Amino acid sequence: MSLPAEKEALYKMIANSDKVLARTLVPEDFHDPVHRDIFVAEAKLVIEYGTGDFVSIAEAMKDNVGVQKAGGSAYLAQLCILDVPESPTAGIIRILKARRIERDMVQAASEMHTKEAKEVPAHLMVLSKEMGQLLPTEDDDQRIRIIKAANEGTNTISTGYKHMDEVFGGGFKDGALYTFASRPGGGKSTLLANFGAHLIDKERDFLFISLEMTENEVMEKLLQATYDIYQKAAQDEMEDLLSPIKSPFTINDTSFTLDKVTTEILCSDAPIIFIDYIQLIRDPSASTKLAEVTNITRTLKLLAMEVKKPIVTACQMSRAIEQDNAKKKPHLRREPYLSDLRESGSIEQDSNVVCFLWNDASQESEEEKAVQSTVDDMQGYEPSKLEIIVRKNRSGPETYTGKHIELTFDMPKSRIYETI
Repeated sequence: MSLPAEKEALYKMIANSDKVLARTLVPEDFHDPVHRDIFVAEAKLVIEYGTGDFVSIAEAMKDNVGVQKAGGSAYLAQLCILDVPESPTAGIIRILKARRIERDMVQAASEMHTKEAKEVPAHLMVLSKEMGQLLPTEDDDQRIRIIKAANEGTNTISTGYKHMDEVFGGGFKDGALYTFASRPGGGKSTLLANFGAHLIDKERDFLFISLEMTENEVMEKLLQATYDIYQKAAQDEMEDLLSPIKSPFTINDTSFTLDKVTTEILCSDAPIIFIDYIQLIRDPSASTKLAEVTNITRTLKLLAMEVKKPIVTACQMSRAIEQDNAKKKPHLRREPYLSDLRESGSIEQDSNVVCFLWNDASQESEEEKAVQSTVDDMQGYEPSKLEIIVRKNRSGPETYTGKHIELTFDMPKSRIYETI
């Protein structure tokens, strides 16, 4: 039974206003009808008003028949007392979702038996796959132990760039949210892939959530950056190139809503998460794009702190800088600032570090060349300078705010490397 986990989930929401639980769980995850009703009311309070304390939930449930039969305010008061050590939010979510899937599987199997079905219904197969993703196998347990052992005693993960590590105070730090912004074709997806390629080289794990590219397209970029090859070679020889790789990384290209992204992060054992990119995540509960991005960035920040891992995101810049620089000569064009982030307020506020990818001299031509990047005849292409401009740096020395990190961008090979 999942009743202890259900009670602890409600405790964390009432006592701590846990937004991660409120956004990740659904009513069907609760087996007890009374708990289900309390969750619906409590989640609404937490999401809409930011708090769901005892007084608020007691008022919301005063006319609920089920709650009143269970004891009313006295029962709700019991939920505010936890007589066992508090469990991690991720663990509670896993238990409740696993038990919900078990119930659904039993029901689906029962219906199949009643109807004397000759084939396993697609619904049951989907549930079986979901269960496999939620509950680790023995192989998964061994993998988790290896990953934890490899990362034991560290609270930073190298970016793969010596100067960037120095600016960030050692690398990507646990519990921090990092944002890398550029205009389309400016290299933000490629930079995230290069961070991943560095981890592949070190046989480290990571989760790459892509809302822009397919799993195969992300894999191609990772292989290009890892092996210093053109895209066609990555496509034609993918299987052979993957075989020697020992890094147990995961690519997810199916999580498009905030709830699904949240669940994916909470259920992942990877020590670092990459998301490409923020503005493509959808939050159906938001009424405006500004409110949507605000919910997304705040949730990602809370998630980073909850799972104690760095979350590294890509982000689009607004068109304002292009419009400002359109008629200016290269030496008069302004550089990007925090105000150039699209829906900038919450991204700027919630991110520990905000960086811009900038290549002023050839910005326009680089975007045009991006269309040509699938062609394998670009040996004559000259890699260009790419600057990482640090505009906010809460995770590193403040003296590095405004710092320019000079890198080299080899677009046809999806490689970004340190300038010698």
